[in-house]
Formats: sequence, C-alpha cells, structure tokens
Amino acid sequence: MKRPRLPSSPDETWDGGFVLSPVQPVRDVSGAGGMIFGGGDALVMLRPGGEQWKGRPAPEDLGPVLAVAVEQGPPWRYAVSSALGITLYGLPNDQMLTLRAPDDTGARATHMAWASFGEERVLYLRWDDGGVARVRLDLGTIEDLAFMPMDAIASDVNGVLAMVALGVGAADAHALFTRDGTRFEERPAIFVPVDGARVHLAVADTAIAYAVEAKGAHVSRGVDDDFAPVEALAGAGPIAFHGSTADSALFGAVWSKDVCAIDRVDANGEVQRIAEIGANDADAPRIAAMVWDRSRRALWAASPHAGFLKSEEPRGKGKKRPSLN
Repeated sequence: MKRPRLPSSPDETWDGGFVLSPVQPVRDVSGAGGMIFGGGDALVMLRPGGEQWKGRPAPEDLGPVLAVAVEQGPPWRYAVSSALGITLYGLPNDQMLTLRAPDDTGARATHMAWASFGEERVLYLRWDDGGVARVRLDLGTIEDLAFMPMDAIASDVNGVLAMVALGVGAADAHALFTRDGTRFEERPAIFVPVDGARVHLAVADTAIAYAVEAKGAHVSRGVDDDFAPVEALAGAGPIAFHGSTADSALFGAVWSKDVCAIDRVDANGEVQRIAEIGANDADAPRIAAMVWDRSRRALWAASPHAGFLKSEEPRGKGKKRPSLN
C-alpha cells in the first residue's frame, strides 16, 4: 500500500509537537474525562480543564514504570505498575496504597485498566504470565479471574472492558468484552504470533482493536462482527480510537528507521497521516502508547525517547471542531 502523506491544506493539518520541557521519557499514557496521566522516569499529569502539567516522582524502590491507568471520573484514582509492585493514588485523605507481588511469584502487571464491576469501578490487571485480576479496594483484595492467558486488557471512557488472547494459539485466539464486569461476551480473533512482542489493545463501546508490535492491527466493531485486518496499519504498534462510539476511526503508530508516523483510518478505510517524527541521522523516536482526549480534541502519544507528543484535531475551514463522542 502506498504510504500516506501529511495533509497539504492547513484546514486538514493536525497541529502539535512535543510538550514536556525538559524532555523526559514517557512509557505509557492513560486518560479519560480530560485527565491525562503518563509514567516514565517520573509521573506527569494534566488535570481536567488544566493546561499546566503536574509532576511527581515515580514510586520509590519499585523499579521502572511498566504501565499506568487513570479512572474515568471522580475521585480520579490512578495507578502505576512498576517492576516490583503497583501503587494507587487518589484515595481518601490523599493516601497511597502499594501492592507488592508475593515473593514466590514475582508477577508484574504489564497492562492495567479501570472499568466497571457492577455499580462500581475497579482496577483490572493483566499479569506478565497472562493472568487477569481485579483490585477490589472496598474489600482490600485482588481477585483472580478464571480466563485463558490474556495478552492485553483495555477499557474505554465509559468503563467498558476488553481483553484479547493470542498466545493461546490459532484455534483458541479470542477477545472478551463486558460492560459491567459480570457478563463477558466472546468473539473469535485472528491469530497473530506474539513471540514476546507487546500487544496493544483499544476499545470504544462494542469496537475492539488489537495490534501486535510492528505486525499490524485488526478490528471488530460489533459483538457479532468478525475481526478484520486494518490494511493501512499493517505495521502498526500502539493504537487508539478517535472517539467512544463503535464507528470511531482508529489511530495507529507506524515506523521505519528514519520516521515514526501516526495514521488515522476511519471506519470506511480512508487513511490520513496526522503526524511524522523524523530524526535526521538517528533512529526515529518510538511511540509506546496513545490516548484520545475528547475534552481537548487532541491525541496524546507517549514516547520513551521524547516525552509527550500532542496532535490537535483540525477545525476545518470556517468551522468549529466537530463534536465527537
């Protein structure tokens, strides 16, 4: 497929650039309701309605940050997974809670997501052995869930949870979907060998998309819809939906040695390149994760090499920015 080009018209151009000064690594990003939270060597946060980034040190003595997750609404709890444990912030009286894996397991949470469980929101975890659990703060427990090993979990801005299993093999590859954490619906997935690569997952209402690092993306937009390859994102890694409805466009980060790009593919397959990052004689900076920020009409991309990249949606000639869910 021919490589898409950046728009030439100002009315179609996504404005943006790197926003953290000084530059610092950001390895993961999570956001909902206008709150954007990233983790790397330090933790950085943009509060709902805010314009100034706030920072705090990463959890001490827990090793490098692996993943972050922010709650979809008040009280805006947020979690950080590190090599040696999980820290939760935003608890009553500004308390912090650190959960350490048992010494005999050494389990690490590679993916986290706040999502619905009945009438409450809980933190779901995907351990590095594929096990899935949820943190019940009201009970002070971590509940293991009886699923096949999963390769990724994710939630949307409304607390819908999805997960995907690929490492189980071609015959058993599948995705799970739930609105309330009590009833899970399954749909077959297209098998892609994982081979140790990171699996990225995005969900928007009934739409689920997954991408195996540098091996391409697949999407299913309804509980009865099969997964299909997204041809324009054949080399994608990190992905994010442009909105919260099942027909939302899909962003994907793709790269070669000299350029890292973000492409947007709508539900009809139309492709638009919204950003390119070059590095002259050096390797192009990588993107590790992305999240759509409805309140600011912007896509945030986390880079372990260059911090946060902001790509702001164009207004279009003589128009206000369109209203997306």
